[in-house]
Amino acid sequence: MPSADCSTIFKLEMPLTLLAPLALPAKKYLGLTVDGGADMDKVDAFARQIGKKPNAVAVFESFKDGFAAAEVRKISEYGGLAVIRWEPKDIPMKDLAAGKYDPYVVTFAKAVRTLNLPIALTFGHEMNGNWYSWGTKTTTPANFVAAWRHIHDVFVAQNATNVLWTWTPNVVTYLKVKLAPLYPGDAYVDWVGIDGYYSEHGPRTFNDLFGPTITEIRSITEKPVLIVETGMEPGPARPGQIDNLLAGVATNPDVIGCMYFNLDATKKWSLDDTASQKAFAKQARADTFGFSVKDLK
Repeated sequence: MPSADCSTIFKLEMPLTLLAPLALPAKKYLGLTVDGGADMDKVDAFARQIGKKPNAVAVFESFKDGFAAAEVRKISEYGGLAVIRWEPKDIPMKDLAAGKYDPYVVTFAKAVRTLNLPIALTFGHEMNGNWYSWGTKTTTPANFVAAWRHIHDVFVAQNATNVLWTWTPNVVTYLKVKLAPLYPGDAYVDWVGIDGYYSEHGPRTFNDLFGPTITEIRSITEKPVLIVETGMEPGPARPGQIDNLLAGVATNPDVIGCMYFNLDATKKWSLDDTASQKAFAKQARADTFGFSVKDLK
């Protein structure tokens, strides 16, 4: 299928049916997070290493930031889907649900609608952990769900339907927090994201790391699963873990793709060794992975 500019594919009146090829793609997403968000030089450098262009790129935004329209446009022009990681730092979920931040949310939603390109939105990720201000230390499940639903409803009211709502908990391996009370409901969610990392002293296989979370997710919803954030610590086990990750994604029908957390700033997760790059390239070059978002109608 010949490529086309996304602005011509996703017309002004974007019905949800036009998001369907993105929501349930025939192939798997092969995504990436790099320093600087939509730094496409870094994305392209990774593409050269693995022999395939990533088709999903993460952009982190703090709540109260303006919508990153320029970054989304760059990712779209590259052939990828922008995954916006919207972080409501120090924003009480109860106040958000009550509409106290509506002027900002309305402005953000209007900007998303005006750009008229598809995005995935992961508001308040890892809400089942206690390390973020919107997490379990300060927020009840009921308040988180109410905030999520309210934001969703504001977007719908602004006709910002070009959004794949991606509810994204952390893997449940070390957490005793149940996911069901935190889930906004199928009417408010398009994808379930998962964040989880291979580590030297923790789960070291796909089934051990992601299996319990996928099982719990399947008890509450049948929505597609995207691994939004993952990585491996450096060391001799890393190439095998990369092979295990991508093989697990490729063969699991519940999972529509994964995104590797390749930040140079941390040095912990970036694939800076030849053996890991070769392992990633071997799996990524399979036809299972990769497609240009611009080619989907």
